[in-house]
Amino acid sequence: MTSDERQQAICDSAITEFGRLGFYGSTTAAIARGAGCSEPMIYKHFHDKQHLLRAALARSEQLAEADIDAALDDDDPLAGWLGYIEHGDLTRYHRMVCMRMLCATFPDGSDLQEHLRAGNERLLGRFSRALQRIDTREHERRAELDRLWLGVTLAGAYGAAIDSPDRFRAVLRSGGHVLALLLSRKEAT
Repeated sequence: MTSDERQQAICDSAITEFGRLGFYGSTTAAIARGAGCSEPMIYKHFHDKQHLLRAALARSEQLAEADIDAALDDDDPLAGWLGYIEHGDLTRYHRMVCMRMLCATFPDGSDLQEHLRAGNERLLGRFSRALQRIDTREHERRAELDRLWLGVTLAGAYGAAIDSPDRFRAVLRSGGHVLALLLSRKEAT
């Protein structure tokens, strides 16, 4: 296994462990077991557990954003998004949202907070570009629609965290249909 592959395996295991037990409940020993390596190997790649958290967050975003891009790359981005919500594998998307929720619990002013803000801008930018392809007319409510999408995503992850993973898909599905309804109303006016 190359160094990059080992690092990715460690990050993937960390995403799973942090998602199950949180930052403080997860151990580097359990993360190492999940990655198929020794605990010292983790520290060869990451200075400490917080650096591992940052890398795991970045990895979860990279994987989920690839799925998001594939869904929004459809000729009709809204149909592509709704199809992804309905039939796609939402595991990586859900894990990214859970990692972002975990990182949001760290004190404001940390570099994690800045990373989360930048991630929000990337996600909102993707969605905004997709909306522009749906309707090229400028309108004052585009930012509200962008935030609606982000809010629905967070609500879905929260529901999944306290209820069941199926809740994530259900909330995203409802939010997607609300968005489609809002867009169809806007076009009718």
